[in-house]
Amino acid sequence: PAQPTAGLELPPGSALDPGPRAHVVEADGSVAWMEPKARCFAGHVAGGGTAFLGLTERGMQGYFQAGGELYFLSSRAGKPGRATMVHSSRLGELDLGPCGVVEPTASLRDGGASLDDGADIGDGTILRAVSGPSLRTANVFIEADNVFRGRFASNQECIDYSALLITAASEIYRRDIGTQLRNPDGY
Repeated sequence: PAQPTAGLELPPGSALDPGPRAHVVEADGSVAWMEPKARCFAGHVAGGGTAFLGLTERGMQGYFQAGGELYFLSSRAGKPGRATMVHSSRLGELDLGPCGVVEPTASLRDGGASLDDGADIGDGTILRAVSGPSLRTANVFIEADNVFRGRFASNQECIDYSALLITAASEIYRRDIGTQLRNPDGY
């Protein structure tokens, strides 16, 4: 049978400072600095939709939206170049609001001085005001305790997964609320 295809435009991206290093405390108390080897790409699906792909030495993870549908990609260790694609409906309910929050949207008038008439903000919901493009940056610190670290075969895998995770989250926050996450060197 014919397999569906999607053209992706994915420039490299990262929430990490250039030349990042992670501070690793070994079991004996010694300190090592390690560079993440994960490579992340974020962009668009040709014809409309967003996409993210993260590659590590042991696999790939990602998502893309095409034709109004959300799909996830994941590979298993030991299967280079192969990934499973699954439609989001197979994973349970999905809230398509920005960052999982559905709220009314109001436009600003008079250059952003006040809300348009009819905007209801009295019911306690979040009201997002659409005023134009802006991008905020939030510095974040990631700490992997022994329990989290124990889920991975090595320090490198733990660092790579953390780098992939923070970059994917940054892309979602940038897309949905105009905020990018930044993980400074050494964190």
